[in-house]
Amino acid sequence: MPRPVSEMRGKWLPYLYSCHSPTACWQNKHPLTRTCLTGLLVLLLLPLTAQLANSKKAITEIRRSKIILGLTGDEQIDQALRTAVDTFWRVGRLSGEMPYEEALEVANKDDGTMVLYFDNMTSETSMLQNQFGQSGLTRQTWVPGPSSRSLILTVSSGKRLKRDMKAFLALPTDDDGTVPEAAVHFAVSALNDMCATVARAPKSGVAHLKATIAKRGRRLKTKTLYVLDELIDKKLTVDEFTELYGYRVEVVDYEDWSQIVLNRQEEAAYSIVSPTPMGGNHVYAHYLMDAASGTILGVAYPKVAVALGPINLSKGNSATINEKMAEMYHEAVTVR
Repeated sequence: MPRPVSEMRGKWLPYLYSCHSPTACWQNKHPLTRTCLTGLLVLLLLPLTAQLANSKKAITEIRRSKIILGLTGDEQIDQALRTAVDTFWRVGRLSGEMPYEEALEVANKDDGTMVLYFDNMTSETSMLQNQFGQSGLTRQTWVPGPSSRSLILTVSSGKRLKRDMKAFLALPTDDDGTVPEAAVHFAVSALNDMCATVARAPKSGVAHLKATIAKRGRRLKTKTLYVLDELIDKKLTVDEFTELYGYRVEVVDYEDWSQIVLNRQEEAAYSIVSPTPMGGNHVYAHYLMDAASGTILGVAYPKVAVALGPINLSKGNSATINEKMAEMYHEAVTVR
C-alpha cells in the first residue's frame, strides 16, 4: 500500500511546484532562463500542444540540422543524458557534445546546427492593481503577479539571444532540485517521439500528434501501467484508482518505478507528470509511456484558460492522481 501523500516529501511531489536548492540544482545556476509572459487575449491552450514551440516547421528544421548535445557540467546528469540520447534520440544528426554555453555559441553562428540541452522555463504574469493617489483618486497600475518555473529539455538554434526554442518538454525533478535519471529518459524519449510524429504530419503537426497518441491509447489495454505511489492523491485509494482506470495497473515505490523506466521493461507502461509553466502556475500533463520503446501511449491533461493574470485552473489540473485525473487516465485508453 502506498504511504499517505502527507508523508511523501522525499522524492517527487515538491518538484512539481518549484526548484529548491541552489547548490544541488544545476538548473538554478543556469543563466539562460526562458521567460513567458501570458498574452492579453484569453486563449484555450492544451499543455500537450504547448510542448512544441513552433510545430511542424520547427521540427523540419531540427531534422535537417546537426544536433550538438549541450552538457551541464554535472557528470551524473550528463551521463544520464548521453545514455538516453543514445537509446532514444533519432531526430536530426547528432554531431558530438560540448558544454551548453559553447554549443549555443556554435549554433548561433551556424544555421545548420542546433543544441539539445537542459534549460529553465519561467512563466510570469501581470495584474492590475488599484492605487490611491494624494488627490484621493484611484488609478490602475500593472504589478507582477504569480510566476512559475520548470526544468525543460529543449532543442534550440541559439538565435534570438539564445532563446529560439524549436521544441521543448518539461520534466520533473526531485524535491531538492536534482534530476532523476528516469526523468531524463522520459524527457528524451517523449520529446523525440513528439518530434518524429509531428514530422510525419500531412498538414497540422499538432493535430496529427494528438490524433496519433489517441490511436495508440488502445495499446495500454495489453500492458501493465506502473504508477508511482506518491502520485496517488490522499483522497483516492489505490483500489478506487484501479477501478476507475479499468486496466492492469501496479502502484509501486520510487525504486521499483525507476527500474521499470531505466530497464525498458517489456509489456510495461509507466506514468510520469510533466509540469509546464503557464499563466504563473503549472499545468500538469500526465504522460503514459511505453517503457520499452519510449513512445507516448496517452496523455491525461486539462483544458485551461490563460489570460494576462494568473491561469484559470480546472479541477482536472492536478499533480497527483485524483478522481478526475483517474478518469482521464481511463479516457486516454478508450477515447479516440
